[in-house]
Amino acid sequence: MSTGDKGSKLTSTAQSNLQSSTSVLGRRAASTFGQDVTNELPGFQSPGAFQSTTPETGRPLLLPNNLFHPFSESPSPEIRKRAAFIKQHAYCPHPDHHQTRIPMNPDDPEARKSATGPLPPAHVKFECPDCGVPISCSEEHWVDDYESHLEICDTLREINEDDHDLRSGRFFPEFEFPDDHIEEAMVNMTNWDTLLFTRGFQAINEERSLRQATRLLTYPLTIGSILHELSPYNIKKGGRLTVEGLKSLNALRYTLHPPRNGAGPGIKGLKPRPPPVRIFILGARAESSLPRQVWVQLAHLFPRVTFHLIFIGPESMLNRDNEFPLPERTPSNPFGAVVEDRITNSLKISTYVEYYQTLHQAGQFYPYDPYFDCFMLFHPGLGHPASSHEWQETIPQLLETKVPILVTGYTQYDMERDIKWVKETVGNEMDMLMEPGENRFRSLRWDLNDLDPQDISCGNWGVWGFRGKRYETTRKDAENNFTTITSTMSLKTIYVTRHGFRSNWAVDPSTGIYSTTIPSPTNIPSDPALAGHGEEQAYELASHLLTLNPPIQCIYSSPFYRCIQTINPFAILLSPPLPIRGENGIGEWYGKAPFDHPSPASPALLHKLWPQYDINYTPVIKPSVNGESIEQLHDRAAYALHRIIEQSDRDGVQAIVLCTHAATLIAIGRILTGRMPDDIGEEDFRPFTCGLSRFTRREGKGEMGIKAWEGPEKEIPRVRWREGRGVGGGWDVDINGDCSFLSQGEQRGWRFSGDESFAPQDGSAPALDAGSGLGVVVEGKKTGPSRL
Repeated sequence: MSTGDKGSKLTSTAQSNLQSSTSVLGRRAASTFGQDVTNELPGFQSPGAFQSTTPETGRPLLLPNNLFHPFSESPSPEIRKRAAFIKQHAYCPHPDHHQTRIPMNPDDPEARKSATGPLPPAHVKFECPDCGVPISCSEEHWVDDYESHLEICDTLREINEDDHDLRSGRFFPEFEFPDDHIEEAMVNMTNWDTLLFTRGFQAINEERSLRQATRLLTYPLTIGSILHELSPYNIKKGGRLTVEGLKSLNALRYTLHPPRNGAGPGIKGLKPRPPPVRIFILGARAESSLPRQVWVQLAHLFPRVTFHLIFIGPESMLNRDNEFPLPERTPSNPFGAVVEDRITNSLKISTYVEYYQTLHQAGQFYPYDPYFDCFMLFHPGLGHPASSHEWQETIPQLLETKVPILVTGYTQYDMERDIKWVKETVGNEMDMLMEPGENRFRSLRWDLNDLDPQDISCGNWGVWGFRGKRYETTRKDAENNFTTITSTMSLKTIYVTRHGFRSNWAVDPSTGIYSTTIPSPTNIPSDPALAGHGEEQAYELASHLLTLNPPIQCIYSSPFYRCIQTINPFAILLSPPLPIRGENGIGEWYGKAPFDHPSPASPALLHKLWPQYDINYTPVIKPSVNGESIEQLHDRAAYALHRIIEQSDRDGVQAIVLCTHAATLIAIGRILTGRMPDDIGEEDFRPFTCGLSRFTRREGKGEMGIKAWEGPEKEIPRVRWREGRGVGGGWDVDINGDCSFLSQGEQRGWRFSGDESFAPQDGSAPALDAGSGLGVVVEGKKTGPSRL
């Protein structure tokens, strides 16, 4: 289909190839019982067009009520040839015959035979009258073994009718696929029915038609259902994803579901586009010859990204020589890749008739990126005795890339055998991403192995995933008993802002009573809302945050009302909106006092006032209600940042924003950069209202082994960040208190003025603004750059 085509109806050429693709898909290597059927004899290859129509009239030869025919008496010449092939190669399953091979599992029918049975092996000749498939060497053996045959007889008849239906010459409305997906319409991936309905497929009212459609769609949708943000697989009980799997998939989902960047038509709407997401399909066989409109359905699930599908394998162009003659190998195309780059504007397909290990050693696809790359292995037979040797060199190379590897299998036993082989081959060098289990989007159509009619399977029945193990290198510090760590650090950028212009409040240091002239929405005097000008600043800040790169993926805020009110406009403008995590560790600083300072409102009340407030998030630390010294403020913020960075790395997040207060913002800047000035009151970081600072991560070593905070009024665990070290490996400040996006510029700055406290003194009076009582207000009149 050209880029300009809108519909996804299969073209006549695609329909003519459909039968060939489906036939080959049905006779792939059988992982269940041990046959390895990868090459068909020339006389029995699937034809390139429907041949079961009457040439004179074009009338369908087979009607829906006339689909059952014994294979050897079929109206379709190719099914008759298939019957002859089965009779020449398949053996009778009756237990009186000798074994013809070693049984592959306890359920293998060959296990019922003995190595020294009374009868020699015999090819099948007799066709069961109920299913029409050659199944026994004689009618006597069929009758004698009838009870065993009944277990699969109905399924074999279904296969028979499905094969004849595919060659009936009828029109196939189930192969008319929908166009681009409306992004605002959610896709439900619970099962086939919900997906087809929410994706806008034509109604499929017959089970046979659904089986035919899913036989093709299982390939792109198996991949899409795992990578999509609405995937039915998760880390909940029974969700099958592991923690490592969530990390890897979150990295890919960050790329597959990017935030809107303001791109649009015309020159002004041009925006840089990220590279395509590469999906390497190794050991590709018949799936590489599927009609391209089938693979386009994968791209439709992710409308704002582009895909590059790369089929790799010596059989990836099998039976397609007439369609795509292999190009010569040249310096510009050293491996003779067949490139299809005009399918749609969001999908490109390349095919390499080569083993992956050859391409890997040549560095053809280097470098690999866990945010843009994924491997897919459809029924690879990793642990199958007939094919495991072909993967011996490839699997260690795949693990080196550290990107997700998704694998399908015919049965649970098939997958468990593959997992066992991988573990025995690479030892402990792999992380499980997804536990083996049934694939929600397996093919609903069953297929027959022509070398053994007892072996029936459905494509992509199960799916699992793994990845090369990520190691963490540790060392002991000779002077201090601290452990440092070098690991995968996904968090690269931290944005820090201060709340907007707020209302005032006061405290009487002799009594500890707080007061305000404007009631607080939380009924806490020291928890005021923003002033009208502060609300304007919050919306200006939100508009600016939407333009940042890298985009913000997680929001942390002080749980005080003014901070949540400041960051909430940004949270709700995102699509989908982000939750706001209320973290007391970056909350307000109160000086030492003999009375209790007010605490923020409860999470339940804040969630009621601000629905985006995450009621399920648990703060990592809470400051003392009796206030803190400046030293304790820095210790508290350092511990909080350590845990926030640690959690962000685990979640695969690249950029976060912190909304906090003036004193805490200054402490955060010092903790991230590791720079503590000799003069505590030095104006190093600029906490103007709604100003924005940006910190970029260094390639340093984060600290490991920090004990957990034990609770209120307990000692704060020590995090080493001074002397230029910085928490989380250290950060550099790129932007310091930028207010260029605010209409009124720099306002209401602040700096420390010594380690003051609320200790009562004779004749003391209530502070006019207790929020400024511990520092000096800086009105932002300076226009020169910061000393940093």
